[in-house]
Amino acid sequence: MDTSFDTFATSEKKAELMFLLQQNISDGLAAGELTSQEAHILLARLEDIRRAYAALREGRVSQDEWQALLGRLKDLEREVNRIRARAHPSSIDEIKIEDRLPEADR
Repeated sequence: MDTSFDTFATSEKKAELMFLLQQNISDGLAAGELTSQEAHILLARLEDIRRAYAALREGRVSQDEWQALLGRLKDLEREVNRIRARAHPSSIDEIKIEDRLPEADR
């Protein structure tokens, strides 16, 4: 077991990351990039991470344990970003055949 322990500063950083992720989910819902069901599922996963974070803060925790929590948080962040990005297809996908025709041929 790793004997290095979490510092207050890095612990606060994790709390800030969770707050920002919650904002990102809320912003995605408000922008219509997430459905209410997707937002609910993502927020439930975030709440699970928050509970684990609170439990870890109660005792002496190894760096490995914090890294596992941070990994879960980063995975959730990537999933939120992937789902939100799905709402914005690339500009190439948005080009229609009609847009390629000269105006006289439309």
